[in-house]
Amino acid sequence: MAEAALRRPQAIAWLASLAALLCVAALLTLASPAVAATPERRVEVNAMEYPWSAIGRVNAGGRGHCTGFLVSERHVLTAAHCLYNPVAGRWRGAIELHFIAGYQRDRFILHSKIASYRRPKDFPFSLHPDLAAASHDWAILTLEEPIGREAGWLGIKALDGLMLSRIEKGGALLLQAGYRRDLAHVMTAGWGCNLYGVAQGGRILLHDCDVVQGDSGSPLLLFADGKFYAIGLHSIDIVLKDK
Repeated sequence: MAEAALRRPQAIAWLASLAALLCVAALLTLASPAVAATPERRVEVNAMEYPWSAIGRVNAGGRGHCTGFLVSERHVLTAAHCLYNPVAGRWRGAIELHFIAGYQRDRFILHSKIASYRRPKDFPFSLHPDLAAASHDWAILTLEEPIGREAGWLGIKALDGLMLSRIEKGGALLLQAGYRRDLAHVMTAGWGCNLYGVAQGGRILLHDCDVVQGDSGSPLLLFADGKFYAIGLHSIDIVLKDK
């Protein structure tokens, strides 16, 4: 136990560096009727099977939820803004948070209280965030229980030109999965997403996945070579208007 305790700060520091490199994903709503996005298909998935079991609900004090995903046996990535209580005007304490994996219609395989969490100090909570703020909208939850040993976890992959080309040619697939507000007790996944570009020096990915409230903190997934990876963390919605 002492050895594990000594290693945990180093693990958190490493994950923080990894999270800082992970692209934050922003839904791009195309206001122009001249630009038509490919219709996305969204289906219910079995939250008790990998890779969906690595994605779960972050419950916030009985007052709402976001989505999060395991990146190690004891660490979850989610959106930082999910941890803020706008009614009380403060950041929630770890004791107010709970992570549930394998959740489907009031059934769940695994769950854990949150021992602590880390978020960027330069992330300012706002009811109307901009892209600059969104680029820092991530948090790492440290779980009391190592439920990732059973649920599994997602690897993180950076996009490069070759992979972008494969996505464009259909050689790799983009997906998103989470617990959206209108289907809060069922995990659903959508595919057929498109990437429209980057912003904030490559820190923001612009996509058109079908996401709504509750999907914040969910992973933008890449399926390539028979494996699933997280390439982004969904944060905010923006609207592209004609000039």
